[in-house]
Amino acid sequence: MPRKITVSTLSLRREGGSRAVEANVASAERLIERAAALKPDIVCLPETFPTVGLTTPQAVEAAQSVPGPITERIGALARRFGMNVVCPLLERKGERVYNAGVLLDRHGRVTGAYHKIHPTIDELEAGVTPGHRVEVFETDFGRVGVLICFDIMFPDRWREAKEGGAEVVFWPSAYEGGLPLQARACDYECYVVSSTPVWGCHILDITGYPIASAGHRHGQDRPGEAPVLDGLQHVETRRHPGEVRREGEIQGAVAGGGLHARIGRPGGDGGGPRGGVRAGDAAGLLLAERGGAGPGADGVIFRRAHICLLSAMQV
Repeated sequence: MPRKITVSTLSLRREGGSRAVEANVASAERLIERAAALKPDIVCLPETFPTVGLTTPQAVEAAQSVPGPITERIGALARRFGMNVVCPLLERKGERVYNAGVLLDRHGRVTGAYHKIHPTIDELEAGVTPGHRVEVFETDFGRVGVLICFDIMFPDRWREAKEGGAEVVFWPSAYEGGLPLQARACDYECYVVSSTPVWGCHILDITGYPIASAGHRHGQDRPGEAPVLDGLQHVETRRHPGEVRREGEIQGAVAGGGLHARIGRPGGDGGGPRGGVRAGDAAGLLLAERGGAGPGADGVIFRRAHICLLSAMQV
């Protein structure tokens, strides 16, 4: 059965300094509260977001247990707003430290944690232990996977997530990913949601097409400008003929084949309601809402999108 879910990906600035962890967590809390107005089913935070801005050895020193103070704080928001949260952090487990992607459910409870299988050399030298298996988690809307940053360079990890039934892979990272990230989405036919501290964040469909993108880039920041919502972006996707037929069985027949995208804004060109989407359009209506931020307020950007999970995309 088709399910439409709402996904948010968050980007927050590097804080640095002796109070970096508290500042980063506080920024994430403010942004989750802001994103909650969009009623997301799941929110993704950037890789090791509490220690962004610290050196790798400093970050390892600040690693916390799971469950622990940070997952309790983020879990309280997950419970308050009824959302799942991908909460990446450095996890201290006995004598070892892992780069972890922790999944919190709508009640704020720890569903599980994925440990980054391929840490960078800097991480290994600072004492980060590699994980040993890909994790796929069952949620109330479907199965999701979590892979982290340098895992992008190892296609087998993505294959394992797909074989485990992941329909959406969340990819918290320290960098944007670029074409390789789009290739992973396309090769393994899964939605990919990235979240980074500074670079662009993306929500990619199963062809690698960016449904929504946002993030800090050089020359784009406006000091003193607070985050604002500036309209809806509507994207209709139609894929190859065979897949269109399967979508049509669920959501109504659509014409044509190949990949087609039309983007419009409320009140813009396109001739239909919401500027570019006509009444009666079917099969994979994807919505995104854009926000922007300068360093004056929280120094954060979020991006929200609806994803239609169709039976044709399931394992």
